[in-house]
Amino acid sequence: MLEAMSELGKVLAGIGREEFISNILEPLPSQTRKGQTRKVILLDFDTRAGKINVEVEEVKEKETPKKYLWIGNAKGNKPQRSVATPSLNYILSQTLPNIARELPEGSSLRAQVEKVITHFYRDMPGGMKVLDAEGFGLTGESFSMTGLLEQVKGNSKNFLKKLTDAVEAWIRKKWGLSKDEIALWVVSVDGVPLSCHSEYRDLVYRIKIEDALEETISGCCSSCGLPGQVAVDVFKELEFKYYILDKISFASGVTEKGFYHNLTLCASCYRNLLAAEKFVKNWLNTQIGNFNCYVIPGFLFEALPAKKDLEDWAAYVINTIKVANNLKSLYELEKELDEFLEEGPLDNKAILNLLFYHKPAGRSEFKVLRLIKDVSPTRIKKLVRSINKVSDVGKGLLGGESREWVIDLHKIYYLIPLKTGDVNEYKKILDIYDSLISGRQFDYAFLINQFTELIAIYQLRRFSNSNIRVKDEKYVEYSMAMAVLQANLFLYLLRKLGQLKGVTGVSEDFQQLNVDQNMKSFLQEMGYNGAQAAMFLLGYLIEQVGWSQAQHGHENKPVLEKINYQGMSLARLQHLANVVFNLLHQYKILTFNERLYAEMKKVMDQYVNSWPLSPEENVFYLLSGYSYGVRRAASYKGKEEQA
Repeated sequence: MLEAMSELGKVLAGIGREEFISNILEPLPSQTRKGQTRKVILLDFDTRAGKINVEVEEVKEKETPKKYLWIGNAKGNKPQRSVATPSLNYILSQTLPNIARELPEGSSLRAQVEKVITHFYRDMPGGMKVLDAEGFGLTGESFSMTGLLEQVKGNSKNFLKKLTDAVEAWIRKKWGLSKDEIALWVVSVDGVPLSCHSEYRDLVYRIKIEDALEETISGCCSSCGLPGQVAVDVFKELEFKYYILDKISFASGVTEKGFYHNLTLCASCYRNLLAAEKFVKNWLNTQIGNFNCYVIPGFLFEALPAKKDLEDWAAYVINTIKVANNLKSLYELEKELDEFLEEGPLDNKAILNLLFYHKPAGRSEFKVLRLIKDVSPTRIKKLVRSINKVSDVGKGLLGGESREWVIDLHKIYYLIPLKTGDVNEYKKILDIYDSLISGRQFDYAFLINQFTELIAIYQLRRFSNSNIRVKDEKYVEYSMAMAVLQANLFLYLLRKLGQLKGVTGVSEDFQQLNVDQNMKSFLQEMGYNGAQAAMFLLGYLIEQVGWSQAQHGHENKPVLEKINYQGMSLARLQHLANVVFNLLHQYKILTFNERLYAEMKKVMDQYVNSWPLSPEENVFYLLSGYSYGVRRAASYKGKEEQA
């Protein structure tokens, strides 16, 4: 990953200040989650008139970060020097004094900033300088800074917090803004934002590069391998985890300083990685399933694209990933799949590294969950084509729309039960994504066990602490039926991709089976063997009994209590078959199902002496037939309502 990021950074970082700065800007959404337009609040220090003017601008996602140089706040306890920030407390206290100290002696901008500090800031106990918000009318008439200082008993931290709250509340009230609508606070002097000054832009460049490279040693760069002066402890300045930095056993000599020997960067590679990280965060950030994912490109045969083409290529790649994650979105956009799947730029000259990560909101912590390496864009497109074909098969066999039978990465997430709150559970679904995307084999028995667990969650209502959700109790059975049928299609997809190992038995020809053609087509296309088909038919008959029981006032369908969702032996199945026969007779529906029961019993008896299915397989295929019946009944009901 380090090599791929470094190569990407070479294209982006360039050699000049402005080129570098343009690539480390932070994204700035123009709307809140509620759809409100976000604002920039400019605090303009008018040194000629001796007043502070407050101006409000709407955020423009592309222009605003460039105009005001939004590069993010400094991490941890480092001094804050950004004149555009979402944190008003920095502007009220440390930002301008820090900038004045950093600018060179004799600098015209330094003189201007010092003039602002002299005229607009107060000295507070403990040496802290604070904006005289009261004196310049930013807090309302009833506010007193002296009174506030007495109230907090000289505690500078509490004082600054309460002062910030008072200034923000006054501005929000005057302009009718909610807290979420304020995106940035920006410093301006005499009508000119500090971000427009060349001296300030020099300072930003120096802060981003030189601050991280203050402590250097003679050695070799961990990225490019060249000898020279290299920075130590510099990887902590980067967001992505290229090495393990929090476990001392991974350090050379098993000491804190040992990290210096195996984790060093030269100035050029550090600049490249900074630019690459920002680009990936801004342009190659997406979701797969319920996981955040960075898509990190690697280019083959020295096929690095020109910088101007990277953004278009990044948008193309992210669109490809999004469709594999949620093919349904392509139907919603009404795009032609063939058009989407046309060979794109660099498809045969680039590889993708998918970095799944967790980053809590508002915190600097960054945890790598999984890195899937060296994925070809053409592999993703092959997957999309296969998913699309399977959805069409589902439509042909089960009715409805193709989008109902899309087995994309998002759908797969809800076919594999995960325990919420268990930090290790995510590995299970990421293993599945990794295997599917990389083309590795799936263990059939593992998937069957997952699907029987899924069935048990639905049937026993074990939704608590699970990733499986149903909005309303009345939809539980239908949701379960759809999930089981989709699980069948997932197995079908893996067979078509040649990625399923350990399948029990071989598929059989059911042309002589005396059942209706739709059911026969499903068994044939899904590749069922005889024992699986027998369980399917028995499950369908159980649905018939359950429907009759519901019609007689037994809404919980007592026949389902005969099923052990953890697994059923052959002896239990034989007993269940007898129970079902008696119930068909009891509810006077044997006449309509006698032929189907006879076919089930005939096929089942063929395997009595060498039953090939595991107890878990028995349950899965039993519930597959039951789900087929639920889906069919729902389809008939829908047609009757439309008639």
